[in-house]
Amino acid sequence: MMEDFNRIALVLLAFFGTSTAAMVVAPWFSRAARQQRRALTVRLQEIREDRQPRSVLRAETRTIEVPERVERLLGGRLSAVLTRLHLRADVADAPAATLLRCIGLGATGLVAVTLLIGPAVGLVVALLVGSLPLVRLGLMARQRQARFARQFGQALEFLARSMRSGLDLPGAMRVACEEFPDPIATEFRRAVDEINYGMPVEAAIERIDERVDCRDLGYLSACVSIQRETGGGLAQSLNTLANAIRERRIFEGKVHGLSAQGRLSAWVLCILPLAVLALMMVTNPSYVGVLLDTTTGNKVLAGALLMTAAGVVWVAMLVRVRI
Repeated sequence: MMEDFNRIALVLLAFFGTSTAAMVVAPWFSRAARQQRRALTVRLQEIREDRQPRSVLRAETRTIEVPERVERLLGGRLSAVLTRLHLRADVADAPAATLLRCIGLGATGLVAVTLLIGPAVGLVVALLVGSLPLVRLGLMARQRQARFARQFGQALEFLARSMRSGLDLPGAMRVACEEFPDPIATEFRRAVDEINYGMPVEAAIERIDERVDCRDLGYLSACVSIQRETGGGLAQSLNTLANAIRERRIFEGKVHGLSAQGRLSAWVLCILPLAVLALMMVTNPSYVGVLLDTTTGNKVLAGALLMTAAGVVWVAMLVRVRI
């Protein structure tokens, strides 16, 4: 009976592992990617033959929608969170693909750990491993938002100088696309395209804020709205805003340095229990075996892992200083 169970579990493990790997590779063969490569090939052929271009390379869209069936499964709020993560991380994967990755990784971890240790620990590991794609998206979104925030002050100064030379705001943003790296260049290019298609400048800036979640963009939108309604020099307002953002970045650096000891203590408190458990498993496995070989030990270990995860989240919230 046990051998049959192990055989079925291995089949399930192989199935979910293969499906997870397939979902990782699938975006490379998506229909949108094939269309973009085909359009690029046609455009290069036209340039090589020195013909008048007739093909169109469509600008990448960042309107991400969750399929209706997936939205019914997750609910409106979770679907909105998943969509927002993909939008801010600026990834080409569909939300359904990320959801399938979570299910595949979680099922693989559940089966593997259940066979090796027990069902209680397997369930906890499945929850932790299944959330890895979402954690990855969150980290990518935060890194992209941090890069945008670091570049935004310099971009505002560049916009102010360009407007003093005679350009309007969309023209200055178009020039900034050529001078700044991603994500400033990417987001400004999308905003300029939206403005060219008839969207108001304030709405285009708000769309950037939806994609990168940078609070400084609200100040830029307010400057543009005030300048349109009351008049005045937008270039001077942008220069003043850039100086304020630069001073705040300097103050954030000082706070970051002063709070380094607290963050280091948080890392030690979070890693120490796991490190002690790993050390005891190597030096005295019989002592730790109670946690791994008994049902009560599995429940205690699962509860400890859950409390450790909750402690990591709590400590991370405590040491995070927002200015």
